[in-house]
Amino acid sequence: MCVIKKLNNKYLIFVELIAIFTINVVHAVLGFLIKVNYFNINDLLGASPLFDFSISDDCQDKTAVVFHKWGGRLDYEWTVDENLNPTQKIVVVDETGLKKINGYYFCYKNISYLDLLYNGQIIKEGEECPSEYRKSCGRLDTLKQKLCIKETEKCPLYDVGLGSASDSENYDFVSGANVYYNNENYNKPNQK
Repeated sequence: MCVIKKLNNKYLIFVELIAIFTINVVHAVLGFLIKVNYFNINDLLGASPLFDFSISDDCQDKTAVVFHKWGGRLDYEWTVDENLNPTQKIVVVDETGLKKINGYYFCYKNISYLDLLYNGQIIKEGEECPSEYRKSCGRLDTLKQKLCIKETEKCPLYDVGLGSASDSENYDFVSGANVYYNNENYNKPNQK
């Protein structure tokens, strides 16, 4: 009886070791097959706060917010080489940036984060705004840095939403678009 228990324990340990080894091999193989999206810091440095925000059916000299980029669809492209052999290549067509909500563009003046940083308009937490950019617009990023602008300029957009605004003093409402966004009266503490 005791010999049977020892044999069962040895077999159980052997099966567990094989299972652990197999799981590790599967993880290693799948790790190479799964596509990983890499973080690109250049995309963030080129991003802009939404300065001089407005909702319009034409942005004119401003930039329109891209809410989503549709990757397009796959299509086939045929080419013929010099020996008249046809070859087929898969291409992506109709990539589109979705820029409208309820028929309107969300327009803004684009000033990149990198430009703001080089201009001295982004300062560390606890520092005072420089003399050229006296007006503080509050916290800009997750590093708790603040954005400073000229006294005559408006701060970028803080808050926007779909539906009707319950606070008409701090928000402008565009009824055709059914969108509200903060106006210059917006004076919430700890603006971010």
